[in-house]
Amino acid sequence: MKLINHPNLNGLEKLIEIIDNSKSSNLIISIDGNSGAGKTYYSEILSTLYDSNIIHMDSFFLPVFLRTEKRLGEVAGNIHYERFEQEVLKNLKKEIFKYRVYDCKLRDYRGEVCLNKKKLTIVEGVYSQSHNFKEYYDVSASLICDKNTQIERIRQREGGETLKVFLEKWIPLEDKYFTANDIFEKSDILIET
Repeated sequence: MKLINHPNLNGLEKLIEIIDNSKSSNLIISIDGNSGAGKTYYSEILSTLYDSNIIHMDSFFLPVFLRTEKRLGEVAGNIHYERFEQEVLKNLKKEIFKYRVYDCKLRDYRGEVCLNKKKLTIVEGVYSQSHNFKEYYDVSASLICDKNTQIERIRQREGGETLKVFLEKWIPLEDKYFTANDIFEKSDILIET
């Protein structure tokens, strides 16, 4: 694993180098990491450089009707990992596939996404490397940032009330996941943002 320490988009050069040197007609990259570390932003930058698909893990949060105490007690139990594997991971090499999008604000599905195979597919979001999902990826990257930077970025992006929910609920769940799965240690590339 190589640690790249840069404040903004620096560190992206390693991913760009890997993509440029890939002979694959369908390179699959996972970008995991802390909330506020820049996963979505990095993915969007890569998608402006390459013909690519982006799959957001936010589309796979666990629907309300499946949220039991037992399930939410599991590491990464707040994602619908079974659906993610069935609808996305097992289909990544197909010419075309669809998956349903779950919307946490609606607490329901809000349609489907249909993807055609492209040179690059990016799976971005916390939990993208859980449940042995790493075997589906050609490259796994993780972004990390220090807690103060994380808090400030979430405050700017979400506002004060939502920040409180992140601090009390989402960040502790993420930290539990990162530790239990050694995500940062097992990533092919670790980028400090």
